Amino acid sequence: MKKVMISIIGKQENEGEQDSVELVTEGEYEYSPENSTLVYQESSITGMEGTVTTFNIEPGTVTLTREGTVTSQMLFRKGEKHVFLYSTPYGANTMGISTRRLSVSIDENGGHMEISYALDVDNIKISDNEFIIDIK
Repeated sequence: MKKVMISIIGKQENEGEQDSVELVTEGEYEYSPENSTLVYQESSITGMEGTVTTFNIEPGTVTLTREGTVTSQMLFRKGEKHVFLYSTPYGANTMGISTRRLSVSIDENGGHMEISYALDVDNIKISDNEFIIDIK
């Protein structure tokens, strides 16, 4: 894996109110046309300090895994819904994500990803979300 700079913008909209968080951090990246990996440490900016986030990128699928103070595994495939367990020190919830858009343009030098999805708890929509990720 090679060291890279990662810029992640996380956007969330809930009942007309929008929130955005941007994280710029060092991470590690390994490219393969079949299965690329991006790994970084969360920080206090995201509220998940002590958590390692890994993106596994395959054609048509991105899996986001978090391990540490927050534990979850989110599977993104355009047009599909995925249910997962989101665990924190305060408890766990079963949540669902419905991927609306998944755009990945990466190569051995880095690249760009955009993931747009709806988040729900017990089939009740909580928010619309988006990740915009640049790897350099």
